[in-house]
Amino acid sequence: MRLHIGASIDQLSDPRLESLIASEWVHLGDPEFFEAEANTNGQSPFQARGLSKKTIYVPFYYKKGQTLEFEDESFSFIFSEHFFEHLFLDEAGELFKECHRVIMPGACLRIVVPDADLRTYKQPEPPGYSTGDPRWFHPDKHKTRWSIYSLSYALEEIGFRTRGVVYCDKYGKYHCDEPEQHRTFYKDCSDREFIIRTDYICRFENSLVVDAVRVS
Repeated sequence: MRLHIGASIDQLSDPRLESLIASEWVHLGDPEFFEAEANTNGQSPFQARGLSKKTIYVPFYYKKGQTLEFEDESFSFIFSEHFFEHLFLDEAGELFKECHRVIMPGACLRIVVPDADLRTYKQPEPPGYSTGDPRWFHPDKHKTRWSIYSLSYALEEIGFRTRGVVYCDKYGKYHCDEPEQHRTFYKDCSDREFIIRTDYICRFENSLVVDAVRVS
């Protein structure tokens, strides 16, 4: 099984995510997507798109201290795109620990977030992006500013080994090192052929992308 954290109605409607709409995927995401008011046919957005017959969707709103309702070492791959910036650092750290628990030894956790401070392809992200709402509990607000250094450190402290896929370094250099060129890093991973692909990452070139492999 594979786990997708932070799914939204926009993401799962994107044709680039077609390969993620399959029975081996579990999507944790926006409760409003799953529980939204039914349309004129009496269906939620999830049902109306026929996704309920193709994949598993679990309404998910993370709170610190919450555990994922999965057994240890349940997943061969975990993917998250533009979700962890919406958590405070302590919350993100706790959820990284849960990812470490539910992923199989040797398997890969792929994290995609804004490269908030070091990016050189456009201006650094302003504090509190992406809403003008001053309330820091607002779910759309970005609460943690990740870089290749902070994200790699947070994951390695838990027990992952990491590799930057797309990132800007402290000297302002932009790196895009496709997994295809680093197969030795993934040689012991399950789902290797899926990991080598990046076509389902909707914001691949303009994000921070880090792969983390569970060591043991």
